[in-house]
Amino acid sequence: MGYEGKIYRPWTEANSLLIQTTLGCTNNKCTFCDMFMEQRFRIKGVDEIFRDIDQARQMYPHVESIFLIDGNVLAVKTGFLLQVLEKVATTFPECERIALYGGLNDFKRETADKLAQLKQAGLTMAYAGLESGDRVTLERFKKGMTPEQAVKGMDPGPLPAQIPGKVFGDNSVKEH
Repeated sequence: MGYEGKIYRPWTEANSLLIQTTLGCTNNKCTFCDMFMEQRFRIKGVDEIFRDIDQARQMYPHVESIFLIDGNVLAVKTGFLLQVLEKVATTFPECERIALYGGLNDFKRETADKLAQLKQAGLTMAYAGLESGDRVTLERFKKGMTPEQAVKGMDPGPLPAQIPGKVFGDNSVKEH
């Protein structure tokens, strides 16, 4: 299995098999984050991803959890991601959990139907960060969104999501 660059994952994915699907981050401008500064965002080829999945199957007899890396895997086209999820499901039928990173802009861009397709294909969790709901802070952080866009993006539709900083209950964003 070939990993490129630095590897990041949430601590809750510590026991997950990591399958690199993308490299870097689609925004890659946030002033507080240097996770992927050394690389431009790109999507790995489906053949390369499938080869990594097949190699992982040979290495690991039982895999319960898979985390698709790098940043913003949800940014890839739905059809492409569905191919990857199908390959994971057929190669690791025992896998109970498939998660990935996605930006709030990615949730906003996808339709509820497309998110439902991803869930049906086995995606069980998406992680996205909301570092602030304050307009000035978002501009300083260079998040690439307004508070209004962040609120719209905080609705992952049918897909379970962990959005640190989300204010549950009234669907609003409070200032930092």
